[in-house]
Amino acid sequence: MTDNDTTRRRFLQATGGAATAVALAGCSGGGDDEGQDDTDTLTPEEETERTTREQEQTDKTYRRHNSTMTTLDPIASTDEASGIVIINLFDALTNYPNGETTTENLLAESMEVSDDVTEVTINLRDDITYNHDDYGDVTAGDVAYSFERLAQSDNSRRASFILDFLGVAHETEGEEDTYVPGSLAIEASDEKTVEMTLESPFHAIPEMIAYTSFSIIPEGIVGDIEGYDGDMSYEQFTQETPVGAGPFSLETWNSGSECEVSARPIDEYHGEGPYVSGVHWMIAEEDNALYTYTVLNENADVPYIPNSQYDANKVSIEGKDSMGRKYGTYGPLENDKTVPYYQVEEVGVYYFAFNQANTEPAVRKAFAHAMNQQQMIDEVLNGPGTTASHITPPAIYPGGKEAYLDHEGDYPYGLDETRINKATEVMEDAGYSSDDPYELELTIYESELFAEIANILRDQLASAHVDVQIQQTQFSTMLSRGRKGNLDAYSLGWIMDYPAPDNFLQLLNPPQTDTSLDAPISYVDWDPDESEAAQKATDAWEKIQSNPAPEEGQDARNEGYVSMEEANWEDVVFLPLLHNVAENMHYSWVEKPRAGAAGRSRQKKNVVYVGERD
Repeated sequence: MTDNDTTRRRFLQATGGAATAVALAGCSGGGDDEGQDDTDTLTPEEETERTTREQEQTDKTYRRHNSTMTTLDPIASTDEASGIVIINLFDALTNYPNGETTTENLLAESMEVSDDVTEVTINLRDDITYNHDDYGDVTAGDVAYSFERLAQSDNSRRASFILDFLGVAHETEGEEDTYVPGSLAIEASDEKTVEMTLESPFHAIPEMIAYTSFSIIPEGIVGDIEGYDGDMSYEQFTQETPVGAGPFSLETWNSGSECEVSARPIDEYHGEGPYVSGVHWMIAEEDNALYTYTVLNENADVPYIPNSQYDANKVSIEGKDSMGRKYGTYGPLENDKTVPYYQVEEVGVYYFAFNQANTEPAVRKAFAHAMNQQQMIDEVLNGPGTTASHITPPAIYPGGKEAYLDHEGDYPYGLDETRINKATEVMEDAGYSSDDPYELELTIYESELFAEIANILRDQLASAHVDVQIQQTQFSTMLSRGRKGNLDAYSLGWIMDYPAPDNFLQLLNPPQTDTSLDAPISYVDWDPDESEAAQKATDAWEKIQSNPAPEEGQDARNEGYVSMEEANWEDVVFLPLLHNVAENMHYSWVEKPRAGAAGRSRQKKNVVYVGERD
């Protein structure tokens, strides 16, 4: 997922948990100092002042920008723009505090897991209420209902997260193993206790249920599953009155123009803050409009710097904090302000993807030969970044970054060179020529940087007998077309929902890429009946799923992870581009903890303080 309203420029957007759009790279893991904030950049006097004033809610609205959103229903959202707002309206049982890579309990007071990692008992906190007067405390019944919706509702696009990944025990029927409504092995044993049974051990239970799809809502609030009529219509819940236990409640959402949330009273929210009176997002995707709004007119508390305005020489690094994040300043901006700045390696990847049903193997390999990832980082990104040979980020690759780089030596395409001769060779072997080129439509969302990359590839591939037609569209429109199988090739990114390779490699699991499904995980239609590599990926995924035990299954899962990466190299349905480093900045009157490697979209806005604006 991409948090494009925080980064210096909107390079990429992402789906997934989170992801997740952005700027990324392999991540640094969580240690004992996870959770520390910006104290290393504050004087003792400033820290004392901050500690005192953060006990109260100010009258300031935190002003941001965002891209087009699709829904405020946690189980229906797959894009980061929607997720940025959803995470502030709803709470889940666990949470990644400040976008770090380790979880903490949020609505859960405690979680007990049996020795065989199949029985989970969750005890809820006693002090949690909803952000709407008509609904009271959060109960165990609400948890059971919320999880059943995720599994059963036709609106759910992440049913696989609870049924297949987390693997809550359930019944299926028919040749397609369709979920039997009401069969989920989760129950409220009392008002504050939830009992859940898994079909087999799962290695990332608290990490998985921190994902926004597992957000808790009042039992029966919508009637899109069996046994419930609903307190309100689905449209009202998803567009007007999204009731959750988060720190904010929705004020208004006008698609394409703005979204605003208001803060709950500081003594009513069970977590920290909120310290601002609300958050307002101006919704736009055009670079010049965002730059004018955030920098020239200073109508936001976070500057947006398009690539055309970015100058790496304006970055001044003062040091590293306890989590290894470089920090300093950026500026001066065109409005003469110099702003706080820091970098963080996030767990994510950006890529081009190809629908196998709509593209030939030769053209996909031609793209891979032509792609010079290092050139794109040096000349287009013009900032920190790491070339990507794998979909799995280095920090969570089996064996870590060293193993990632070692296996990278087998990458069959150039990472730091443009192999037009090889691209031409594979196209000519497939029967194409300058008189009869291959025609392909590459769809990108409205991003200045992705447009530059697409133009470079188009120009390079023209001499390799590939006629690339570039189409730019809104992010939400591209996703809608992708789900219908109406894309040849497209650009996207993925930031972690939970820090494990299977969270990324699910994108390459061929059965989940079938766009005839209601909720395909990606849009590549990678068919094992049409491709030996797709069959290899399918077999590898089955190996991963057959070895879910946290420790005993790790070696087998690692083998499956590597096999899936190699199967993708063979067919190139995903062409990895980069693991980038997020460059965060905000105006000096904003104070908030630095975001961690899980991404800024995982950082709730209740921790933000806005002082007097200059």
